[in-house]
Amino acid sequence: MSTAASGVLSLPASNLITPEKIIFAGHIDMDGHPDQILSSFCKTLPPHKSALGAVLLSSDVKISSNQLQLNNLHGKIHDTDYSGHIVAKLSPQRLSGDIKFNDLHLDTAKKIIELLASQPYGQVSPLRWPQTDLQLSADRILWNNAVIKDAACRLAGKGGIYEFNPLSCSIAGGKVISSI
Repeated sequence: MSTAASGVLSLPASNLITPEKIIFAGHIDMDGHPDQILSSFCKTLPPHKSALGAVLLSSDVKISSNQLQLNNLHGKIHDTDYSGHIVAKLSPQRLSGDIKFNDLHLDTAKKIIELLASQPYGQVSPLRWPQTDLQLSADRILWNNAVIKDAACRLAGKGGIYEFNPLSCSIAGGKVISSI
């Protein structure tokens, strides 16, 4: 795994340094295999760890006032390219932003979710899941032999109750608008 970061770290002049007073602005590039990244956070890895390929991430980063911002985010997870921006707040926990996928392979997404859910940090009570407001889109969603085109949705909710509303896409030449 390789990680490179560049930027400016600002600390307050006072002797009292608290997390909300630390400010970092810069750029980060990461390239590695999920087992390398996850081993940084936990000791055990699931047996299907090799099912995913390399993870690439490049983003402008800003950390300040209990908040992490990833702007000009782009990268690749296995065979899926993505881009967008994400804002994560720690207190209260909130995740927002937009993510666009070129070709989203649902089998790969399923493997990622299973991999994350198998880790100790992935087994958090749904009541503690963050408030979420994400705009998601994909040029194509590939699942088995099906191709779904021009998919777009808003994923919103909190406390383990989330919905895709509205959800729109094209399947076999027809337009679908729904919510889940």
